[in-house]
Amino acid sequence: MKKRVMTILASALMVLGLGACDDFLNVENYEQEISTLTENVNFKADKAICKRFEDIYANYPKHTNYFFELTGPKDEKGEQEVMILDLMLPEIKVGLEGEYKVGYTGDYIALSKFDVIDSASGMMYTGGCCYGKAKNGYISDYYGYLTEGRVLISSVDGNYYVTVEAKSEEHTVWVQYIGPLEIIEGK
Repeated sequence: MKKRVMTILASALMVLGLGACDDFLNVENYEQEISTLTENVNFKADKAICKRFEDIYANYPKHTNYFFELTGPKDEKGEQEVMILDLMLPEIKVGLEGEYKVGYTGDYIALSKFDVIDSASGMMYTGGCCYGKAKNGYISDYYGYLTEGRVLISSVDGNYYVTVEAKSEEHTVWVQYIGPLEIIEGK
């Protein structure tokens, strides 16, 4: 009995000791925030790029993926507003027109933030619909992943109308693009 109690006590001390090492070594678990926005977003994009992908997400086998990058002009600091849209629609659907709900389920989906680990490289990638300010082509400090809302897409006479009416946690995100859209086949 004494031996059993000593074994349990030694195991408990090891577990407590290992847990304390994280604090001692100042180890942190990296997790990107959902949003660093400090105000509501309202901008009109003047450029759009769209890529179409098949079978890119294993969780959505019957969906086609469209990846949009909507950008505004650069300001005096060299920054520009960017809206990234990661949209899923049924593979049988012809055309982009529709109402996409922010989240992870349904036929028309504007994907919220997600993390994926590449099994080949072990690298972690973050994706989903995100607004941000880019400098030198990178969104880094000021961004907000969409947490609720919708994306509306329609087309008339060769022009596409893309409107984002959403939220990133507490802040609203409203983005609009009106203009031509070339769809590039992704690899």
